[in-house]
Amino acid sequence: NNGYIAFDGTNDYVIINSNANILSTSAYTKTVWFYITDFTAVNNLMSGDNSARHALWLDTSTNLKAGHNGGAEYRSVVSTTTLVVNTWYFGAVSFDTTNGYKLYLNGNLEASNTRTDTFIGGNSLILLGSFGGTNLLEGRIALAAAYNRVLNGDEIRQNFNAHRGRFGI
Repeated sequence: NNGYIAFDGTNDYVIINSNANILSTSAYTKTVWFYITDFTAVNNLMSGDNSARHALWLDTSTNLKAGHNGGAEYRSVVSTTTLVVNTWYFGAVSFDTTNGYKLYLNGNLEASNTRTDTFIGGNSLILLGSFGGTNLLEGRIALAAAYNRVLNGDEIRQNFNAHRGRFGI
């Protein structure tokens, strides 16, 4: 598939520490092309840590999830589609303090949540394949992007359609 990062679920992850504040606490979009090889792990795709509490993950389930800690509790949104192992998917989440969360799978809106709390912590740390060095991914990531604004549904579909042929979708 023209290259990807393979994660073994034991010690592999990528740290993106940017002073550019890529991920705003009040409006963001995360997108990732991913391939899961085992659902027994927590499988974080693009997340932060205890100082930047945001996540896009699968927690030993077959559903894509996204959210962040807004203070008293973790706010999240969960996809309705059951994913299978050894298959490429395009996941995306957008969030802002006006509309809350929108979660997409393969360019389609899967779920939404109107919770609008900003996330706790700094907005410069992004990890691929991990949350804070734990909850490690067993699978692959080929493309990932973070935006400091909400991409609308048309933009999400455009990103999906631009690369879907590469992944046989």
